[in-house]
Amino acid sequence: MHDVMRDTALYIKGSGSRFKVQSGIRLKELPSKQEWGEHLEKVSFMVNNVSEIPPHLSPNCEVLSTLLLQKNESLQRISESFFQHMHRLSILDLSYTNVKQLPTSVSNLEKLKALVLRGCYNLRYVPSLEKLEALRKLDLSRTAIEKVPKGLEILSNEWIRCCQINEAREI
Repeated sequence: MHDVMRDTALYIKGSGSRFKVQSGIRLKELPSKQEWGEHLEKVSFMVNNVSEIPPHLSPNCEVLSTLLLQKNESLQRISESFFQHMHRLSILDLSYTNVKQLPTSVSNLEKLKALVLRGCYNLRYVPSLEKLEALRKLDLSRTAIEKVPKGLEILSNEWIRCCQINEAREI
């Protein structure tokens, strides 16, 4: 490894626990609440085997801006309390999971800019998006959603990608 690359990697690793990456390591459950750390800014648990986010897991992540859970194909359930302390979350990627519905607490993520649900083939329900005024990207393609989420009409349409909601149906 080149010295500059090594020094950069060590700097990133040593710059505190702002990032947590445990991708593709066959996790069956997310780390405990204590392991999350309140100073985390970006977290990736993508490409694992997490099947549910239980009710007792509500990490205190007030500065978390990015949460990547895509390709946890076993993920079927997210507890209502999971997003409770993630007020600054701006990117949430749950694509290619098996969630059937999002918890209503997603409606309170007012800083959310991107909500990616592409390929959530069993997803039938997305709660109201009325409070999500910062939302600029919404991808509901390849989901089982039959009804447009409440509040979608007030969102900016620059990046919204939901018109593939069961293409044969009229929206």
